[in-house]
Amino acid sequence: MHPLLSVWHLDQWWAVLEKPAGLRTVCGTGEGGEDSIEARLQEVFPSAVGSSGGLITHRLDMETSGLLVIARSRPARRSLMKQFEQRKVGKQYVAVVDGEVEGASGAIDLPLAKDESHHVRQQVDAAGRPSRTLWRVLGRSFGRTLVQLKPITGRRHQLRVHMASGLGCPILGDTLYGEASTAPRLLLHASELAFWAPRSGQWVVCRSAAPFQLGQLSGD
Repeated sequence: MHPLLSVWHLDQWWAVLEKPAGLRTVCGTGEGGEDSIEARLQEVFPSAVGSSGGLITHRLDMETSGLLVIARSRPARRSLMKQFEQRKVGKQYVAVVDGEVEGASGAIDLPLAKDESHHVRQQVDAAGRPSRTLWRVLGRSFGRTLVQLKPITGRRHQLRVHMASGLGCPILGDTLYGEASTAPRLLLHASELAFWAPRSGQWVVCRSAAPFQLGQLSGD
């Protein structure tokens, strides 16, 4: 554990971190935009890669918590990014959605595109990029559902849009596609990350328990 970073695994070539909700993956504009996983990495590993963003291999939304894998060298970054591009990385999330989802499991196939009327939002668009999410119900309580989500594609805000538009049950606390007042934060957590480790070629699986539970939520 580092005071600036929650490090789950540290290797000579890569590391797995847990990002808290509310922290950006990369630096941005506006208030607090200078603080991010990217900025903290540059402070913790200044000799790894000098250029901005050189350690980052993928991103999580600022509101989402959970696991990130970062590179500690340029060859390691190339290896990891290639795996993401070729969809060889295993990713799973858990979320609590507003409403009782019918059925036990399923798939959502809804193409996504940028919402031109909003600078951040995405929307379902027949002309958009193909997007697929697998889902499975883990529990139901007080009109809410705990779901496990596996994104097959990696579109921006994919899980958030697919829950709201595909299942009709937005993720609790979603400020863009649901109601922010339903939870103190977006209840979406990157709970599992699996990939081929750079250099060693070993298959690595990391898991993180969500910092929220269905039983802790009331139905009001």
